[in-house]
Parts: sequence; structure tokens; C-alpha cells
Amino acid sequence: MRDQSVRWAPAIVVLPGEIDVSNAQWVFDQLSSVFAAGATVVVADLTATVFCDSTGLSTLLRSSARPRPTAPSSGWPSRPAARCSACST
Repeated sequence: MRDQSVRWAPAIVVLPGEIDVSNAQWVFDQLSSVFAAGATVVVADLTATVFCDSTGLSTLLRSSARPRPTAPSSGWPSRPAARCSACST
């Protein structure tokens, strides 16, 4: 049982302060490499991100659309969920 819970533990990818056309490919590569390494649940840590343009948003959505195996019945989502916060101040 322990092996299964470790297998489904989320991987956290800390993203930069700005995500735009200049680094969107790097962000995609970072997220993709975690999935390629076998992670099934990935958390994109946007804590430090203060700016994300449409290219960055597209990159995040594109990387979350990757096919993954179904999660176990322990309550983990079987498909990615996106949550956007309001951008107005």
C-alpha cells in the first residue's frame, strides 16, 4: 500500500515570476519532463508568478492536457483540473 501512495504523490514544479513567449517553451519542457519521469499528479506552483500572458496560459493548459493513467480510487482526480484566479486587483 505504501508503494502505491508514493507512486501517486504529487510532483511540484516551481514556475518563474513571469511566464510569457520568452520562456513558455522552457515552462512546457519543465512540466513535460516531470510527466516523462513518471509523475501522474503535477502541481504547478505559481506562488512567485506575477505575470502570465496568453502564451503562458496556453502552455499551462497544453501541458495539463497530456494523457495520463487513471489515478487510484484513493481520492486523487483521474483527470487534470484547472483553477484560475481573478487577475484584477
